[in-house]
Amino acid sequence: MKKIVLAGLLASSLLVLSIQGEPIKFGVISRVNSFNFLSNSGLESTDADFGFSVGASASLDVDKRLSLRAEVNYVEAVSKGTYRLALLSSSLPTKFNVIFVQVPLLAVYSIDPIVNVYGGGYVTSLISPKTGAYSYESLSCGVIGGLELKLLENLTLDSRYTLGLTNFDKNSSSSLKGFEFGARYTF
Repeated sequence: MKKIVLAGLLASSLLVLSIQGEPIKFGVISRVNSFNFLSNSGLESTDADFGFSVGASASLDVDKRLSLRAEVNYVEAVSKGTYRLALLSSSLPTKFNVIFVQVPLLAVYSIDPIVNVYGGGYVTSLISPKTGAYSYESLSCGVIGGLELKLLENLTLDSRYTLGLTNFDKNSSSSLKGFEFGARYTF
């Protein structure tokens, strides 16, 4: 229900803003990511591995330098790590593979015609935790900050840092953080 309300509010906001005369620019996104899972329950992520994300975006210009962008991304986050066993004083190797839908809402500021900086918040909805017997939250949120370079009129390269603010694991204090690098093509 929360997901439906969030999507409805986002769509309503874009619709109201587009009625005021500014056209909405749609785009497609593809990124490579490198995430770490951090936890205080003996679960440690030590070696970030590469995952990917694909998605769609809708941007609306507020003025010449400021725009709002909503995205919907399918993200597969992969990381290798260890699980500390306190009783045995040893560690077991573990691979984390978590798939989720990420919905960021970003403010984009144009420094010059080629360089933009952006930041905002996001909500994720878990699709599939392929990590064994861990118990993950179905919803989490965090913040994103990034830089993008406009190569062509419709093609942009970007890099961003994602920091989870809520617990990803129900049984411990854990979070997801990492870098993403990719491209966005706007129509």
